[in-house]
Amino acid sequence: MFTLNQLVLALAGLATVSHLVSAKQDTSNDHDHAIRAPKRGSNRASKRTKEWGNSGGLAPAKRAGAVVEKRAGTPTWTSVGCVQDGSSRVLTGPSYTSSSMTVESCQSYCYSNGYALAGVEYGDECHCGNALSNGLGGSLSSSSCNMACAGSSSESCGGYYTMNLYRMYTPVGCISDSSSSRSLSDGPNVISGLTTGYCAQYCSKAGYAYAGTQYGDECWCGNSYPTSRAVSSSSCNMACAGDSTSTCGGYYYMNILSLPTTTTTVSAATTSYTSLGCYTDSGSPRLLTGASTTSSSMTAAVCSSYCSASGYKYFGTEYSTECYCGNSLDSSKATSSGTCSYACGGDSSSKCGGYYAISVYQAGSASTSYPVSLGCYSDSSSPRTLTGPEQDQSGMTVSSCTSYCSGLGYTYAGVEYSYQCFCGNTLDSTKAISSSSCNYACQGSSSQTCGGFYAIGVYQLKATSTTSSSSSSSASATATASSSASSLGCYTDSGNPRLLSGPEKDYSGSLTPAICQSYCGSAGYTYAGVEYGSQCWCGNSYDSTKKTSDSSCTYKCAGDSSKVCGGSYLLNLYKSTNVAATTTASPTVSPTSNPTSASLVSSNAAVASQVGVASPASGGTKALYAHQMVGNATWASNIAQAQSAGIDGFALNMGSDSWQPARVADAYAAANAAGFKMFFSFDFTSLTCGSGDLGTITGYVAQYANNGAQAKYNGNVLVSTFSGDSCSWNANGDVYTGWTNFRNTLKGQSINIYLVPAIFSATSTFGGVNSWMDAEFNWNSGWPVNTGSNLDFSGDTTYLNALNAAGKGYMAALSPAFFTYYGPSSYNKDWIYRSDNWLLATRFEMLIANRNKFDMVEIISWNDYGESHYVGPIGADQPNSQGWTNGMPHTAWLSLIAYYAPAWKTGSYPSVTDQVWLWSRPHPKDATPTHPTNARPSNADYTDDNLYVVVTLASAATVNIRSGSNSATWSLPSGLSKLSLASSPGTIGTTITRGSTTVKNYDSTGTFTYVSQPSDYNFNYFVANP
Repeated sequence: MFTLNQLVLALAGLATVSHLVSAKQDTSNDHDHAIRAPKRGSNRASKRTKEWGNSGGLAPAKRAGAVVEKRAGTPTWTSVGCVQDGSSRVLTGPSYTSSSMTVESCQSYCYSNGYALAGVEYGDECHCGNALSNGLGGSLSSSSCNMACAGSSSESCGGYYTMNLYRMYTPVGCISDSSSSRSLSDGPNVISGLTTGYCAQYCSKAGYAYAGTQYGDECWCGNSYPTSRAVSSSSCNMACAGDSTSTCGGYYYMNILSLPTTTTTVSAATTSYTSLGCYTDSGSPRLLTGASTTSSSMTAAVCSSYCSASGYKYFGTEYSTECYCGNSLDSSKATSSGTCSYACGGDSSSKCGGYYAISVYQAGSASTSYPVSLGCYSDSSSPRTLTGPEQDQSGMTVSSCTSYCSGLGYTYAGVEYSYQCFCGNTLDSTKAISSSSCNYACQGSSSQTCGGFYAIGVYQLKATSTTSSSSSSSASATATASSSASSLGCYTDSGNPRLLSGPEKDYSGSLTPAICQSYCGSAGYTYAGVEYGSQCWCGNSYDSTKKTSDSSCTYKCAGDSSKVCGGSYLLNLYKSTNVAATTTASPTVSPTSNPTSASLVSSNAAVASQVGVASPASGGTKALYAHQMVGNATWASNIAQAQSAGIDGFALNMGSDSWQPARVADAYAAANAAGFKMFFSFDFTSLTCGSGDLGTITGYVAQYANNGAQAKYNGNVLVSTFSGDSCSWNANGDVYTGWTNFRNTLKGQSINIYLVPAIFSATSTFGGVNSWMDAEFNWNSGWPVNTGSNLDFSGDTTYLNALNAAGKGYMAALSPAFFTYYGPSSYNKDWIYRSDNWLLATRFEMLIANRNKFDMVEIISWNDYGESHYVGPIGADQPNSQGWTNGMPHTAWLSLIAYYAPAWKTGSYPSVTDQVWLWSRPHPKDATPTHPTNARPSNADYTDDNLYVVVTLASAATVNIRSGSNSATWSLPSGLSKLSLASSPGTIGTTITRGSTTVKNYDSTGTFTYVSQPSDYNFNYFVANP
């Protein structure tokens, strides 16, 4: 546990702030929890066995059994037919789009990524999976899949949310099994997330003709089975551990799957490889984490054939008879060649590793195919390990980072802290550390690792030269733009609206200007724009004043590195057809007398508008809570304000300060008197969780379990946390056992709890090491974390899919903004998250539209002033955040919450009255302060300089909004509309008129002024509800 002095000293020594993601602070006068506890690894697996987890792809360890020669290539597939898809997706594995899509290319992609189901859709989409998900997959008429494949007009590739589905196995039936005479020879391979597809893939890649599932979680393989043991399908009645809609055998009964032969064969004699030496292999995970096999006749050639047939870059032999495959290698584990001293089982003159030692090889010739993993490196000092540009991506994957750095011409790329990407031209090899330190799941792919806490996974992108230095610029990456006559040059695209306002499509690995031109042209748009290497935008008009130097667009196209596809907020513009364009700098639309949509009457600056609200999904009554930092609050007043906004209760952020229990007692007393609810959110960035703490923490829960103000879910006491995924309560480091003890300690007092922690682990752990929880509070779902894109629901969907598969619940986050501004001598937190696009309103509407999928939402926060997302009144108990909170009230947001809350809680919006809400930051994002306290906040470029307005109208009216000299006027219908206007120095204001009557008129004179040059940085919002 940190004391205040220890915390400040620890934070003052940090080199950067980029790792401190959404860390929360205690609102006492002098305490701010700035460090999130780093994630710890799970218990080590037994040396000779591994368990195949719940990750989407195939990475099991093959158990001992008969080994046959590996059959390579892509197998023949069987058509299932045309099936129903939906927005939640029937196949939830990896997917991609391609202008050259064929059925065969999709099947090959899915098979190589470890999936047994492949589906083509909408002409150019490929989706993979090992089970049908989300209640979708119902059979449809073949006429519903009527779109030709983009790459083969003779093939069908689904339709609009309809899919041509294929599987690479054929169900045979149910057979009996016996412990003394197994029906299939190789097994059991115990798989905690077993599906039929997982098992089929595993046995196929191991070279077998048949696969069998048994007892819900066992996968067996073999080349023959006793047909005389066939029994009724009703005997195979146990649900698959990873797919409750399918059966995986029974108690000594097995579902048999026939695996078709593959189209090619590989022999060990035809493969080539290069020895990389001997490495230690004593940790968990393994040095090589891909597929594995054993054979009494093991040699390097046999192992090479096995691994290279499945596309792995590295393979290794160990313990005389074992073979392991992988695509990354931790160089820090290299050891002396003498450690690999065991003779190969198939060739006593050669060495095949040793005891916890592995002989490693690179598949193929000595020439290297890039990118190449170089392992994990420490990144805790200044300067950084990689000193080039850095980019944060909410959908970070290894390939997105390597593409980014490669496109800028750098030699190395590094992924860190799950969402950060760094580039560089030099690498200090002395910083190599154990691969176990790089254990954070990538935010864009939970099956990949993206570094860790001050640990960076490094990849080499090209051959190095002795003259390489970190001072090399990215100019070398500048490629010649397309020579097509249709090119219109490079344009800035940082405003709202975008330069091209039509549809956008992502081509993660295949974008070229020609593909984008074809896409936009076929959609009926005149212009096509390529941006950020992989994005295609369409439109029928553009603002010619945004033209910039062609040299500004430097990102190589994902599908053709010889061409340029824009840059960061830079777009290469092309004509997609021969239709003449009309350029518009400021749109002008005539008003209508009774509008049903927003009609822009006039504007002299960039504007945007949205009319209407999301329709509530069905479902019962839901709960709305707010995160409360326990401090010296005026509880009765706070509770009354929260209740007026439709908030049901507070999640009490409980830290380690000695005075907090007394304040919690005050909170429960005031809540009891008002009919309000409370529950604990234990903050494990402050609290400790050793064996001596178990009684203390469970004691807090027990003290209020029967209190009338205690919040409950389905009759169970609601308990939450911030962090806690490394808490074992000293149960020998076993987190699962530790939290089970926590639960059982309370159960022994007849207290049943519903445990909803906010942990920061990979979603693949929700059904395994973190299955101790009842639900997960997705803390970071409240903002588009470290990205310049607007928030969408995809992150929630990822969590929901994983939690549903594990039988767990979900609580979503709702937040209006995020900005924190503490310097190195304080909490060392200085960054923003993009809070634009009417974040509070648009996020609320996302939750309302999906309210049938979960039951609880928590607002972040009521009073966390240090991070600027408070919706309650500004109190005196600020954690030295006055510099950016004084004069920046947020309570006006409470009445907007009050509008949306009934739609979330009951499924019905309230009746509409004439109201308006305005919020604005106090200065441009590029402003240079005269007396800055700290450096310019990280991610400052991700925001837009806009005044945001939400208006509700009882009947149609004219609405004018103003920011300084900028002004815009709309004719708006009744209901809710969202408006924005580019900011300009001066006051902000609005006027609503209906006919000749002025309904509302507001000007911020005397309370708020937007200035071009502030004295200090402040990315907080001023909010008004006149």
